[in-house]
Amino acid sequence: MTLIAGQTEAYALARALVGMPTDDLPVHPFVRMILEQIGGNQDLLRERIEAIRQLWGDSFVGRIFEINPQDPPPVPVIQKKHIHVPALPETCKLNEEDLVAAEKCGWWLHRYMEWAKQRASMTSPIFLESGGLWALGLTIARRISLRLDFADIYPNLYVLWVAPTTYYKKSTGLRAVETLARSAASHLLLAAQATPEMILSQMAGNSVSNYEDLSPFQKTIEDKGRAYAAQRGIVVDEASTLFSQKDYMKGFAEVVMNFYDAPDVYERAVLGMGKLVVRQAYLSILGATTPARLAGLTNGSEWEDGLFARFALCTPENEVIHWQPSGRQDVHFDPPTSVLSILQDLDRRLPHPRPLEALDDGDSPAGELHAISASAEPEVIRRFNAYAEAMHQFTAPDSGLDERMRGNYGRFAVMVLKVAIQIAATDWILNNDNKNVRVKIGHWALAQQVVERWRESAHRLITELGRNRDIRNEDRILDFLRSAAMPQTERDIYRGTSIPRQDAKAAINALLMDQVITGEEFGNGKYRYRLI
Repeated sequence: MTLIAGQTEAYALARALVGMPTDDLPVHPFVRMILEQIGGNQDLLRERIEAIRQLWGDSFVGRIFEINPQDPPPVPVIQKKHIHVPALPETCKLNEEDLVAAEKCGWWLHRYMEWAKQRASMTSPIFLESGGLWALGLTIARRISLRLDFADIYPNLYVLWVAPTTYYKKSTGLRAVETLARSAASHLLLAAQATPEMILSQMAGNSVSNYEDLSPFQKTIEDKGRAYAAQRGIVVDEASTLFSQKDYMKGFAEVVMNFYDAPDVYERAVLGMGKLVVRQAYLSILGATTPARLAGLTNGSEWEDGLFARFALCTPENEVIHWQPSGRQDVHFDPPTSVLSILQDLDRRLPHPRPLEALDDGDSPAGELHAISASAEPEVIRRFNAYAEAMHQFTAPDSGLDERMRGNYGRFAVMVLKVAIQIAATDWILNNDNKNVRVKIGHWALAQQVVERWRESAHRLITELGRNRDIRNEDRILDFLRSAAMPQTERDIYRGTSIPRQDAKAAINALLMDQVITGEEFGNGKYRYRLI
């Protein structure tokens, strides 16, 4: 996760301050490097506290001094089951200098994560991190580009959170991200529930049909949104509707794929609406769904035609989400000024479109946007090519990569650039730099870490979707027995896992045959089951 300074890191630093050992604690490599550099010198560590404060904020430093170093370490996070992810070649692995450079960048992202993890404490960090970057890309609204010889790279993102319902708190995280987006740029958001024709109509600059019935406040937002007609975002809590095969959503997948690369002009003729022209399209999508819905509503072609390849496919990194007690009252969960002001300043400083009242002279239509050109250090371009080449090699027919992943691998390198541009833009605002946005090696290194998490996450999703119902039922029973304090009856199992009784019975029999569980008879042919 981006905010590397978690509870375990705070605990390790608290122990180091009093000279207690930290060798066995699973801390982030950057924190481990700090601990190794001080070598048990508490005075040197106290000198570093001010630097730590600059990186991670007062609240993190406060947590260090609140911790009793004599207490047992924080409960370790139970990681997801091991998933094979092809290892990066040495040519594009990040080194220690890269990690140090990354930690000096992305102040906004660190601050955002600090707030988001308080606002949605039980939502997986990979969801919150990708959501913050999505909101950042939305705010940029096609006004920054990195021009390379093969394309202009714009920093919009498509992000899809996939996890079972309820437990992983996807909706809570979505509300946090949407709150941030509405606070920074509410005029850029489109309604989540809309037909493809309605979305295209609004992105073409047309007013909604009931404009005169809107309140003055809503009219103000609508008017500002029309000025940025084609630079829009969608937040949808059940994103499977976007991929639905129902008649009213047909054609939307093609729109999504076309708009990802921010085309200058997109034209479409719609029955009853005539010709729609979308200029300078720039769409940002943030959605959430469950593996079951995604598997049930897609037919497999979405992997082959490149639809899913355009999404950052985020799945929880952790098997277990620990309950976080509530009860705090009168707590303001609005985004802090330190987070929101960067987005607002970015919006103000970037070019604004020509007023809608301006005459369309044939060369410069009303609402036209100009993008500032970002630049990248030569080392960033070298790293991009090395990473892109590695992804290309993974897609070779004899590489062993799952066929469904080839399109994703072909776009990971550009995703790193998109995230790097976003992070560089926030540093540009924070430093009040008079020059144009410049992507540095630290921005690349931080962005590569983010996208590497997305790459691993995509493999987790593929594995989850590939498992059939019987295997999922068996896994649920094993997880249930693993968490139980004593052997469980068949009734306990099907009620505790919510698996239909006959399906639970079949799964129990399969696990008995595989000698994964054993049954202990307790009378009248009844059994209690436990793991072997």
